[in-house]
Amino acid sequence: MGKQMIAIVLAFFTVAMVESAGYRNFTNQQGKMIIAKVVEYNADTGRVRLELKNRKKAWVELISLSEADQAYILNLNTAPTSIAKAEKEGKPTVTPLSEDDVEGIAERFIDAILDQNYEAWKKLYFEEDKISQILFERAVKSGGTGMISPASKIKSIRIKEVEGNNVHLQLKTSSGYKEDGWLQLLPDGKIKYAPVVYPHPIPEAFKHAHRTKMVSPDNSQFATSRKRSVRRLEEIGIPLFGFDVGSPINDQLKALDKIFEWLEENGNEWDNLAPKLSCPEKQFKWCLKTYQ
Repeated sequence: MGKQMIAIVLAFFTVAMVESAGYRNFTNQQGKMIIAKVVEYNADTGRVRLELKNRKKAWVELISLSEADQAYILNLNTAPTSIAKAEKEGKPTVTPLSEDDVEGIAERFIDAILDQNYEAWKKLYFEEDKISQILFERAVKSGGTGMISPASKIKSIRIKEVEGNNVHLQLKTSSGYKEDGWLQLLPDGKIKYAPVVYPHPIPEAFKHAHRTKMVSPDNSQFATSRKRSVRRLEEIGIPLFGFDVGSPINDQLKALDKIFEWLEENGNEWDNLAPKLSCPEKQFKWCLKTYQ
């Protein structure tokens, strides 16, 4: 048997094994292709969980995939939360947002922030009645909850990129400080997470865990700051693994290492509030690179 024929036979059996295990080719809107299988599809968030051949799993936006792949996923009857099953059971479904839709919502968000228009801003959120005007005004006038320059006012916000229902934004304050953040939309177009006031909890958890680890327990000047960060981690719902600011230093460091391990293993899919939205992949990778 010639080398060319052997290659063809091997290719055939490779494809056969992939298909029999549930794996197939998936292509995104940019033409990049991977071999993966569907683990689950969440119709509420519009995200699908794929498993690669190396067994690693990742959530991706359904609308980031090719139209053919979207149709394949929506027609799966085995996924308990698939749109196909929802339609069979007579449950309402949501039409995926187009990139223009997402960008338009982001632009309205930006206008509301820069105009300091609380009424326009809160209407964009999925829990409009829970949006705090005091928090909004404080954040807009002080540069946002994540800014390190609290005396600065937000001067400009620009859209860097749109990925599915996530929008990468860059904020600039009057002092010249720049910070990136992500606007995250639910399938119905309502905002759940956004920079300035309500960011995703995972980047915030990384920041507070890093701050707690970098400040020496012996430094009484920053003792209040460490306690505040630990309290915020607890409020977010991150496991503390017995961390106590009053415990021996070695015990504190061991607990912090476990906190970082947990964030690394679970942070890309974790959310403490329903409806759940995963931290954007690029933002999560940035946190791993910046805070580890």
